[in-house]
Formats: sequence, C-alpha cells, structure tokens
Amino acid sequence: MVEKYLVLVNAHDGSMPLKMFFTPIRVVCSNTLQAALGGFNTKVDRAVSIKHYPGIITKVQEAQTVLGIVNNYYDKFAEASQILVQRSISSSELDQYLIGLIPGETTRSGNKRNRVRQLFETDKNRLSGTSGSVWAAYNAMAEFVDWCRPVSGAKKDPSRRLNSVWFEGGAMVKAQAWDNALELAGVGLN
Repeated sequence: MVEKYLVLVNAHDGSMPLKMFFTPIRVVCSNTLQAALGGFNTKVDRAVSIKHYPGIITKVQEAQTVLGIVNNYYDKFAEASQILVQRSISSSELDQYLIGLIPGETTRSGNKRNRVRQLFETDKNRLSGTSGSVWAAYNAMAEFVDWCRPVSGAKKDPSRRLNSVWFEGGAMVKAQAWDNALELAGVGLN
C-alpha cells in the first residue's frame, strides 16, 4: 500500500515560498524532507507554491482547489492499483508487456527482459494477493529501472542513476510501464 502524506514547508523568514504537496515519503527529519523536495516540481506536480506577497489569500484559495484535485488523483490511483493487483497476467501477456517496454530481438534486449521476469518471480512480487498480477509485472519493471537498468556514467557519478530514475529516461520508462499496465488491465488512462 502506498500512503499519501501532505507536506507543508515554509521558511518563516520569507526566503522561500510556502510549498504544499502530496508525497509518498513520510517526512520525519531533514533528510526525508530533502527526499520529498527532491521530487517536487510545481511545473509538473500537483502542488502549490505560494510566495510571501500581498494577495496570499487568493493563493490559499487556489491551494484548496489544487489539494482537492490531488486528493481525487490519489483516489483514482488507489482504484487503478487495486484493479492491477486483482488482474492476473499470463506468461504470454507478460512477454508482450515486456516487449512493449524493452523492444528488440538482440541478446541484450532479451537479457533485460529475462531480468525483469526474474524480478517478477521474487518474494517481493509474491506477496499475498499480488503474485502473478499486472501490479507485480509493473513493480518488477519499476525495480529493474530503479536498480538494474544500465545508466550511462552511473559508475563514476551515482547521481546519474537517481537523475534518470526521477527525471529522465528511467522516469519515462516507468511512466510507460504504468500506462501499459493500465491498458493491459483495461483501466482508462485519465
């Protein structure tokens, strides 16, 4: 289960805007706050950033609207996740799912798909009620992207992997994996 937490951050000296956003990270210290803020981007995320200037009341009202939208998003996410957990995936469907995400007939492509299949079969993806599901297939793909997928330059600079996973190629692959999982389970993408 993915929990949602509402984070409210404010520098009381006015040096940064007040920020409100939902995150799956439970903020309990400076490190977890930095992790939550690391993925925060008001241009793409459903979040609120309010600068300390006149008219703040209007911004607070906008924040209430945005938070309602975000709450609706989490409700839809929970509903879609439940459908993915309940929908089992056959071996041939798993093959097609992986080919859609890791295309090609090369040995390298085949090895990557085999690695995801191995992750699909691990204990983490065999938890009660999730084993053999589309949810488990998506989680295996996400784990592959986060931990196994080669990232150029990551050996010399480990932050390259994090950047890829959060913002670049890895993030795009995981977004496509989510969309493909929803399509496979017959869930609308909106």
